[in-house]
Amino acid sequence: MATGRIPINGTAAIQSTTLTTTGDMLYASSANTPARLGIGSTGNVLTVTGGVPVWAAPAGATALPAFSAYKSGTQNLSASTWTKITFETENFDTDTKFASSRFTPTVAGYYQIIGQVGSASSSTSNNVYVAIYKNGTEELFTYMHNRPYANAIVSRIIYLDSDDYVEIYANFSVASAVDNGNSGSGFNGAGIRS
Repeated sequence: MATGRIPINGTAAIQSTTLTTTGDMLYASSANTPARLGIGSTGNVLTVTGGVPVWAAPAGATALPAFSAYKSGTQNLSASTWTKITFETENFDTDTKFASSRFTPTVAGYYQIIGQVGSASSSTSNNVYVAIYKNGTEELFTYMHNRPYANAIVSRIIYLDSDDYVEIYANFSVASAVDNGNSGSGFNGAGIRS
């Protein structure tokens, strides 16, 4: 083997000067033609452009909307009736996709949706049911049974298409006002993957 050459098989070799920096890589730029790919910058990823490897910044993720709102007004529920809960005050709404107590992301993706509803009733026989509704149909519900001032939380990861929407509904077994305030009843959602 000649000095300054790197063997690649029993008969061929590459000039060692082809590699100049720690982290350099070799690739075939065409048949039997070795080429140097210099080390990339921190955070870059190896990708392929025009049939050859190149370093590039990672593709940016699609930003998905997120919101948080809570009940600040008065709302009374009749006994044993599913009712849409209104959330009058926003903590934040990153893309103005929350309106009229409805979240319509307009960007397709997977969303974590959380609803919390409390009852202001002191009745020990009160049952509180809380549901996520997607496009006007129940997606999932949960409940808290036989508790005064019962508070239930429902949560699910849901795929929402660009024209889907979600709302929170509740059903109390006794007529009661909905507990309000930032810790009483809330509605939150955030995109987690497009």
